[in-house]
Amino acid sequence: MDEFTKPPDAYVVSAYDVPLRENPMLRGRWARVVDGSGRGLIVAAGRLAAGEDSGWHDHPEDEAFIVLAGRGIVRWRLAGDEHEHPVEPGAVFYKRGGISHSMQASADGELVGIGCKV
Repeated sequence: MDEFTKPPDAYVVSAYDVPLRENPMLRGRWARVVDGSGRGLIVAAGRLAAGEDSGWHDHPEDEAFIVLAGRGIVRWRLAGDEHEHPVEPGAVFYKRGGISHSMQASADGELVGIGCKV
């Protein structure tokens, strides 16, 4: 699949088939699978290479990130304190909009997941 196109109202797509690209705001490779941002929903697939860190970032939307493969660490900052937690397949990292956060893949393999923002 060279270019990801989708009909506007209903579709099915495998997140594994969507071409992931570099994002100027994050390290890793990412692509929006659902872009309903005008209606309040964004779903993106993402991959960090072994040892790669997404970099600290924030956005106004609440987000849930579901780890599909690999292991890593998620970090977030609240009230001046930095927190971190290990993640592996099946883990869901949730944070409210505006909270600075980052993810890092373990040194021994990539981290793959799906992020859902509203």
